[in-house]
Amino acid sequence: MYTNINSGGVLISRFTQFLESFNAEPDTSIERLMGLVGRWRQSQIGNAVIDYIEQDIKDFRFDSYIESGGLYYSEYDAILITPFLSDDMTMRFFPHEARHDWQKENGLLDYEGLSFDDHVLLTRITEADAHSYTVAVCILHAAETGDDSPLQALKKNMRYAHLVKKWEKSDDPALNTPANLRRFLFDAFFDSKNIAVLEYDSYARKGYMNKKDKTVTRTLDIELLNKVGDMGDMGLPKGNFITDVESPSLSDAKYRRGLPSDKKKHQFRPKKRRGLFT
Repeated sequence: MYTNINSGGVLISRFTQFLESFNAEPDTSIERLMGLVGRWRQSQIGNAVIDYIEQDIKDFRFDSYIESGGLYYSEYDAILITPFLSDDMTMRFFPHEARHDWQKENGLLDYEGLSFDDHVLLTRITEADAHSYTVAVCILHAAETGDDSPLQALKKNMRYAHLVKKWEKSDDPALNTPANLRRFLFDAFFDSKNIAVLEYDSYARKGYMNKKDKTVTRTLDIELLNKVGDMGDMGLPKGNFITDVESPSLSDAKYRRGLPSDKKKHQFRPKKRRGLFT
């Protein structure tokens, strides 16, 4: 068990320095961040997530002005989190945004020169990876510590609920293996019932339309996409849940549903729905 809250001091120090740069007095958000770090430090997988953030993220802090619950800014290697959610709801941003940083370090967030369809596909793949990693982390954290509050909080979020509920309904003993668990959750992201795909397709469409240069210079390489399955850098056993687990290739129609498509009339543009999409 990892119980040393002070081992999360790097994040606390960075946040304190940020406040001091604006001549702001340290406030309760520092204690809150310390508490969140301490909770993750209680498990091996959570400890690995915090270690990764401390080593690779330059700026990690609460920010009242971001429009979503959490953001990873690849240009600045920064993770920003809204202070307006509960602690249990906030826990998910640590593994989710850290995984996006890992994707950047492995060349999986480079959209330059891609066609519209490849832009959408890459967004789906990287978000499926970040979401499935987050759920897996919460599952393993709960199994080791008995703290299932972060996992239960995911069930209240419309981007994660389908993955968690599908895992709860499964009695497949193979899911006790990290690679099988990751692949199960990754594939669940692409189920037709999961409306998160609709949201991220809309997000990808907006991102593509805002690109100044839409010249197509390359296509997505399947070997690059397969790298998303690498597990060993973030607290799980070494291996690749894409290539090591018997399941469809990422070139399968399951992952490319609706592609190719008309970027001006993208068929996955979501309808307005109630719920928390952070």
